[in-house]
Amino acid sequence: MILQSGTVSTEKCGMVRPKSPDSIIPQLSDYEIINLFLDNDLPGIESSEKITNCFQNVVNYSMLIYPDHKDFNEFMVKNVNG
Repeated sequence: MILQSGTVSTEKCGMVRPKSPDSIIPQLSDYEIINLFLDNDLPGIESSEKITNCFQNVVNYSMLIYPDHKDFNEFMVKNVNG
């Protein structure tokens, strides 16, 4: 499960894009592991904290893989282009 914030909810290949974490929390209880790839801005940090406080099976990749970048896209662009 990948959770990204900001757009309309879709569920394709395990990706969910809710407008807020409150709208997705009931659905997240169905997953064994919740992988977060959120933006490292205030809404992304608040969303990851809220989800992490609700579930123990959360891996927050935004803090593990790209803590010094705005989002995963910026991390990829800077690492691919050097």
